[in-house]
Amino acid sequence: MSYSPREKTKQMLRKKWKGSIKIADPVISSRASTLFGRFNSERQDMDVQTLRDVALTHVQNKRWELAIAYIRRVLEENPNDAVMLHSLGLTLWKSGKPEEAIEPLKLAVQKASSLHPIATLGHLYQEMGNRWREAVVAFELSVVAEQETGRQERIRQALQDLQEARLSLTPPNGEFCREFLEAHDLDLTNLLKIGSLRNSLRLLKSAISVLEEYLKDVPDDVVAHCKLADSYAGEGQLESAEAHVVRALELDPNSWDANLVAGLFYSRTRRLTQAEIHLGRALELNPMSPMWVRQRLESVKELLGVAT
Repeated sequence: MSYSPREKTKQMLRKKWKGSIKIADPVISSRASTLFGRFNSERQDMDVQTLRDVALTHVQNKRWELAIAYIRRVLEENPNDAVMLHSLGLTLWKSGKPEEAIEPLKLAVQKASSLHPIATLGHLYQEMGNRWREAVVAFELSVVAEQETGRQERIRQALQDLQEARLSLTPPNGEFCREFLEAHDLDLTNLLKIGSLRNSLRLLKSAISVLEEYLKDVPDDVVAHCKLADSYAGEGQLESAEAHVVRALELDPNSWDANLVAGLFYSRTRRLTQAEIHLGRALELNPMSPMWVRQRLESVKELLGVAT
């Protein structure tokens, strides 16, 4: 069977790009043919690094179709390039294909050495409107990632993104967070990070939900029990809080976290002798503990002196 020149171009594009450039009408067909010719000409004798640099230049200049073409060519050579996967997702999104953008962004998060690309995924979910819960979890993970780097400006931006996504809505529960991590092929230890973040933001009920979900898989995690003890105590659920204090100390009596949370809990519940023991032990385990730990111990000792 013989094809006209225009039909040959269509066939070639379909084979090369596997549907990434759609041929809808003769005008688009002509434009796609021009782009393909330009791409094919420009990429002659380019090594992967050069192709990569050109792709990123097209992204910066918002030449979305050319950017997609170069990015896909790079990914043929290195499918694990997290930067290119991130750029492909961003470019597909900005070119009006949000649904297609999700998969490369998820892959970028999986392949990257950190969770930084997940902020883009959060913004995408937020813009899609009906996926706000996924946006919240993505932004929570983004905050965690930035906190691990210690870059204050990026931490502030990540927290602002989270606040704008959450607004007055209740954060997704632990079960939803687990489903999110599984759907994005992320380690379930991120449940502990999300729960710890919520605890630090004093979103205590939602922190409890996530941390309890995490303990279903890792029942002997001392830090999780400590965070739960603090969260339950903050909610006034003192019996539940004490159960986790006791369990943390059983798991590791020489844990700084366990002794600190025990000291704070017993101080709060006016069991001053136990508070003195555990706060003192925390300082022994880590002489560089924050100053407020030593101040709390001194306060407990003063109260003991008055009591005796």
